[in-house]
Amino acid sequence: GAGGVTVCDVHILQGPEYGLHVEPMEENKIRTEVKEFVFVLRSRQETTNEEVNDEGRDFNGTTKELERAIRNMSGLTMKRERTPEGKRVSIDPVDELLKNSDSPDATVVEILDRMDIRARTKRELWHSPLSGKEPLSWLADTFREINNGRHPEFSIPQRIHIMVPQRILADDSLSIRLIDTKGIDDVAERADIEAHFSAPYTLVVLCSSFNSAPSPSVQQLIKRADEGKLTSNLKFKASVLVLPKYDEALAVKDDEGYTVDSRQEGYELKGEQAEMKLTVIYPDISSPSFFDAFSDEPERIRGTLLELVYGLRRKYSEDLKEIIKDANSLISNYEDEQVKAVQQHAGRRIKVWLKLNHQVSPSAERVADGFLGRMRGAHPSSVHASIRREGDWPNPNYLYELGSQARLMAARTLDGKVNNFYAVTENLLEDPEMKDAHGLVREATRIIESGAETLHRKAQLWGNSLHDRMKDYFDWDECEQEWGQGSGYRERVISHHRDWFRGYAEADRANIQGILNEEWKQTLSRLEAILEEN
Repeated sequence: GAGGVTVCDVHILQGPEYGLHVEPMEENKIRTEVKEFVFVLRSRQETTNEEVNDEGRDFNGTTKELERAIRNMSGLTMKRERTPEGKRVSIDPVDELLKNSDSPDATVVEILDRMDIRARTKRELWHSPLSGKEPLSWLADTFREINNGRHPEFSIPQRIHIMVPQRILADDSLSIRLIDTKGIDDVAERADIEAHFSAPYTLVVLCSSFNSAPSPSVQQLIKRADEGKLTSNLKFKASVLVLPKYDEALAVKDDEGYTVDSRQEGYELKGEQAEMKLTVIYPDISSPSFFDAFSDEPERIRGTLLELVYGLRRKYSEDLKEIIKDANSLISNYEDEQVKAVQQHAGRRIKVWLKLNHQVSPSAERVADGFLGRMRGAHPSSVHASIRREGDWPNPNYLYELGSQARLMAARTLDGKVNNFYAVTENLLEDPEMKDAHGLVREATRIIESGAETLHRKAQLWGNSLHDRMKDYFDWDECEQEWGQGSGYRERVISHHRDWFRGYAEADRANIQGILNEEWKQTLSRLEAILEEN
């Protein structure tokens, strides 16, 4: 397809038979989305071409998938007709509603009444032979009706579960759930996507179109996952899947300018080009995979995904075996004087690092700086949409951006110390004379990794809390009133934000520094404890 398909996340999992279960969107959120939909249409009516040219204003409202569902549920779909001259024109019935209503709020009420949300109480459907359709055809048709808001018994979905009786990916030894996230329209940095990197048992497959592979959004997601330390297993957790269409793979040219002879050759050449771009961002990323839904056999992609799953499972299995082996080694050699001497020697080298890195240096960065930088990169109308919702909007999403910037700041603050620690431990692990201390060194590494992850997470939670404070104390109306006052809306809003953050700057700096210092102190205390025991 061409994108713009799913209105929400779609989970595919094994169930007792073919069916769908829908978690509906809350009524309050639906009301907000309809209000936003009407606001944008009204703003477009009232904005002249001169204003658009002067300020570059466009209007971001609900996503196109949500707009489609709202229109279908309310019976207000666009109508396309031809004039007597043969010209095709679009007629929007919502425009007529706005013209005939006393206020935009009255239009919102009218649309909600037509949608009749409270009568849409159904939550699940199961295939029946009486439908006259094959199970998968019925499943596809029913999903399409619910997803597009055309099923009279279902509300707008917040999440859809699609259930099939067979094992996902056809492997009876695994219990797997596939999650198709909402697509990326413009901004890749989204909380719902990045959360999957942190989920311990989730494999992240980032899809890219063929000609732009790896697409800018894929590159940005990998870069953010690495910089924000969203996972310590990025090499095993993330993979890129390139989706060619039609004859794109056959149009690839080699270095001499000749087109390839086969799709497979096109995949290989494009794969080399994509890998070169990816390794600049993250050197350990695996080579991209390819799948053309029109010409490739499903077994191709199924095998690729299974191998990725097996690889992640092997990584966890090997890590667990190593932990058990190291623990047994420490216990069995506890009274061996020769082994203890080697471990003490290794411990002394680690203690030198401890002495030099016992405290987290104050960061010159501020969470507000990174946040305002991200706001400056958003479209003015998108900033306006976020202001109207007190920060609850995809770009910029205040809760996510403030937490993400705090996490990035913490990661960058610790980077030098952690990298120096790895340099010490890698030297010890590569030294054959230190073999008896390798278990101790690996345990020390696990303590630092765990402590750093906890520190990053707490910094992110602290950043999230800034949004809660803003909801209570920030003057959203002041920013809202800047809209329509001429060009420069975004900069005026950023100025209001900067003034507000400045009032909390010193307290915020002290708070996050306190969190970093305390967590780092606890991590080093745990490290010192195992070194003293040996």
